[in-house]
Amino acid sequence: MALTEKQASEIKEFLDNCRNPLFFYDDDQDGLCAFLQLYRYKKEGHGIIIKSSPKLEKMFLRKIEETNPDVVFILDIATVDQEFLDSVKVPVVWIDHHGPYERRNVNYYNPRVQNQEDNFPTSYLCYQVVKQDLWIATLGSVADWHVPEFINEFREKYPGLVDDDFKSAPEIIFDSKLGKLIRIFSFVIKGKTQDVLK
Repeated sequence: MALTEKQASEIKEFLDNCRNPLFFYDDDQDGLCAFLQLYRYKKEGHGIIIKSSPKLEKMFLRKIEETNPDVVFILDIATVDQEFLDSVKVPVVWIDHHGPYERRNVNYYNPRVQNQEDNFPTSYLCYQVVKQDLWIATLGSVADWHVPEFINEFREKYPGLVDDDFKSAPEIIFDSKLGKLIRIFSFVIKGKTQDVLK
């Protein structure tokens, strides 16, 4: 298990108790799918894709001023500057699978803190929290080269997208219909940020 039940419950509590969340997420399919799961669950808030580099730094504080969130979620972002975290005056929830890193003033959820080998994609971790949108969680996980244990449930619910004999992420990405969806999600997040948000 990537997140403990306690960790998943804590994240869900932040999500359930906020009214105007702000989601910063990485510009790959894993980051997008993590965001989509939490946003579709909450049905409120704002999403900001981080396209410059997988790093959240002080220049993004203006997005907090613009949106006035009551909780900030950071999804699949490899690095977050301590200066950024020190400047945010609302709870920050960072869900990730890079590093791990030591930071203050953040609720940090990363399975690699306990075990460096537990490199579960962020979309997988978010599925543990909201337990909905199986297809989005599977797409994001496989796109990040991880075949989740719920792949058979996905095959049953969405027949024809991944053949039973496809066992590895490369087989699924390059030879299945789910792989086509993965590429579509990749194309959707390219280009100008305004176009991506549309």
